[in-house]
Amino acid sequence: MKKHRMTIIIAAFCIFLLLKIASLKNDIADLRNEMNSQIFQVSDEVRNITSNVRVAMEEQNNLLSQQSWEYGAINIENKEVELHFSVFPKEYSPKDTKASLIYNGAEYPMVLEGNKFTVAMNIPLFEDSLIERVIFQENGVVRMQALDMSASPRYDCLPSIGATLYGSFEGTPTGDILTSHREGLIVIDIENKNHKNPIKEVTLVTIMDGKEIERIPVDLSHEAQRAYLKKDSQDGNHYDLPSPSDFANQEYFQLFYYIDKDEDIPFGSTLEWYIEVVDSYGLHYYALCDDVVVTKDGNPEIGEKKWENMGVKSNVYDGEGKILYIG
Repeated sequence: MKKHRMTIIIAAFCIFLLLKIASLKNDIADLRNEMNSQIFQVSDEVRNITSNVRVAMEEQNNLLSQQSWEYGAINIENKEVELHFSVFPKEYSPKDTKASLIYNGAEYPMVLEGNKFTVAMNIPLFEDSLIERVIFQENGVVRMQALDMSASPRYDCLPSIGATLYGSFEGTPTGDILTSHREGLIVIDIENKNHKNPIKEVTLVTIMDGKEIERIPVDLSHEAQRAYLKKDSQDGNHYDLPSPSDFANQEYFQLFYYIDKDEDIPFGSTLEWYIEVVDSYGLHYYALCDDVVVTKDGNPEIGEKKWENMGVKSNVYDGEGKILYIG
């Protein structure tokens, strides 16, 4: 009996030791995690200090207190836009300091106006341009300040258009014709950074096998846009319009059109719907919003263009139909 009691005591003590060891392991793990956390925190602080020192040194070594640029007049015929660029040097001599700007590998002399050097030049409207650096020369000493700035006038001066048709499609074959019914909301995404170039017209263009067969104007009034959305709200979709005054100032990012129409599509044909937007320069922007390919057997399929271009890319044409930019 005494021996049995001793066995129980030893077993209990062993269990106590195991629990104690497990507790110590947990304490050691917590301590390790805390140490790792502190190490990471110190490393982040060291990196931040290094970054702040680097930024401070770059700022101290920068020859400029600031630089600025803006676009000027657009020449559609020459596909160019004016670019006005200015730099404000921290130190300069009004009499002796000469400045020039390196743009796309070419050097352009700058003119001193007050406390800044400026230059105006024409750059391609549909190409990205690199503003590389500014060069200062004074009494035989040449100093350079890197800029590495990119100008994208296509997207800064002209609107970007995208369009997507959300809704249903039904098709009934009759002979060698598929009678289709398309109903839903066309959401037209518009990003226009240049408020001096407002949107003038929006049109839904229907094209069959590469030939235009119909044009439907989109009503751009606030009342009509609300009516389009009201029709679509029955499907559970909800979009918001800005106030009438903001809408009149084109302070919007989306326009809408509700489509509800039948179309006869011959077997083996492709039907495409495009949104055409015309701006104040008379440029036309085309964005594919939907397309249907009817096979020779009369089966409707989604066309390849829809996956490649729908809602993403828009081509730009002049008023005579000449393509200026492929999106």
